[in-house]
Amino acid sequence: MIDLLQIRIYLKSQFITELFDKDGILRGGECAPDIITEYGFSLAAGCVEKSDDPKNPHYEVGRLYHPFESLPSSNSTLAFKFKFGGKNYFPHVEIKASPAKLLQGHNAFGSTDFMNGVNALMYTFWTAFPFVDDLLEISSSELYQIDSTYSAKMKSMFECKQVITALSSVSTGKVKNTKSFESTASWSYGSEYSAKIAYLKEVEVNRQLQELKVKMKTQKHEYLTKQLNALQSEEVQSFVKNVIRFEAKIKRKWLKENGIPTRLIDLKKFIGDRSAEFCEWLWHKNFDPIFETFKGHNMNMQNDEKIFRECKIVFDKYREVNGKTVVVETKSRNVYQFYLSCKAQGLEFMKGITSSSGFYRNYSDLGQVLSKAQIQNLHTQNSVVIPLIKVINIDFSNQRPASFREINPNVLAVVGA
Repeated sequence: MIDLLQIRIYLKSQFITELFDKDGILRGGECAPDIITEYGFSLAAGCVEKSDDPKNPHYEVGRLYHPFESLPSSNSTLAFKFKFGGKNYFPHVEIKASPAKLLQGHNAFGSTDFMNGVNALMYTFWTAFPFVDDLLEISSSELYQIDSTYSAKMKSMFECKQVITALSSVSTGKVKNTKSFESTASWSYGSEYSAKIAYLKEVEVNRQLQELKVKMKTQKHEYLTKQLNALQSEEVQSFVKNVIRFEAKIKRKWLKENGIPTRLIDLKKFIGDRSAEFCEWLWHKNFDPIFETFKGHNMNMQNDEKIFRECKIVFDKYREVNGKTVVVETKSRNVYQFYLSCKAQGLEFMKGITSSSGFYRNYSDLGQVLSKAQIQNLHTQNSVVIPLIKVINIDFSNQRPASFREINPNVLAVVGA
């Protein structure tokens, strides 16, 4: 699916003062910031100074700019920002959003149709500001970033985390692993060309739910309620369960380097009638080299999930917080970590590096899950080694529920700027 689009639309030439370099070559341009106020957009000041004239006290503002604004629509928001140009670029408005969120309120799954996604952003912006046609040159619109994402279903959350751990050590050529966490592995993160990310979608959706609930305490937008209902739906919750999402963040420099036009009218011709396939093609161009590397990596599929479940059954505590039941997993996770350490290093090694009281406390706790004989022989157990590529199976024909239907962007109701 297309998870994000970032588009730049340039101002018409009559609003631009051209800027040339020392060799007389046109490199950029700029416009007067107050032009956009005539079309309903706001300005902010980077500098505010009080005058020294006692007879005429007033404030003087400088470094005017347009801050990022958020445009609410039926199901989500679109971010936009005007940039007034410079020596190396021309004045433009940047619009950015997830077409999936704009169209359906969530990005658990969504459309792969590139032009449908573009139209969702354009329709949202132009409906809110219908007179912007006088300011912007629509034919100049340019794609600056597209996020293409596909998912793989795992057997359990435990296996998901094992796969993320294995992915954190995978690199290939110039594509280096960067910024890996328990729920995320990434390659070339922050690159001006493209970045690749693998992350646990279920974890992200749960985080989004918590953030929405907090936001709704102070904000009363209708789209927040729609997002909450969408994320809590059985369809979404079932779809994201035990899913690892592989996302390619593809930027303008990568597109140009690979001979792909970035101006939308040219890109539309380049894609032709393959608008729905363009997203998958881009994904393969970015992720196939990494998946080739997976073939040379193995992962230890340890039968540890059962042990972790047993630790939780024995040691998890439950308490009421603000009328809700909260699970306290501190003890179960500590005991499970001791189990993993014994398995990796051996019981005698752990005894030598742990305080006497700490060691026997952990040993006694783990004894409620395993027998003493099992604990003493953990380091002799062999893990099942499986090629990483066999564990990760992306079914490109099954990336959304059977009930999914494309949504026409012109059904969106824009609330206003």
